[in-house]
Amino acid sequence: RWMTSVRAKGPCRTLEVTEDALRKALDSPGGTALKEGVARLEEERRSQVASGLPLSMLTGIHINPQEAGPRIVGLLSERLVLAPGEVLEPDRDTASTGSQYCFINKG
Repeated sequence: RWMTSVRAKGPCRTLEVTEDALRKALDSPGGTALKEGVARLEEERRSQVASGLPLSMLTGIHINPQEAGPRIVGLLSERLVLAPGEVLEPDRDTASTGSQYCFINKG
């Protein structure tokens, strides 16, 4: 069983999603799309961790993707693919998620 600890940076609401509730959602009629989305996310994160992305794409420094640091950053990073002409509007540093860093690989 997995446990996490979270600290809110400001007023918020929390919702506990039990394992049973998640399993019911996955087994529901609309659960197929949810399962596929979770599988894609899992594969994407595994790939990021294995290759040390996004840190390994930085030029001028050597990053060993087998070391813990790049692997942890890869696990916690979100990969975004923008369509041509699409604009990314990052959150402010004062957003509830705090400061964020963006690495642009191509484009």
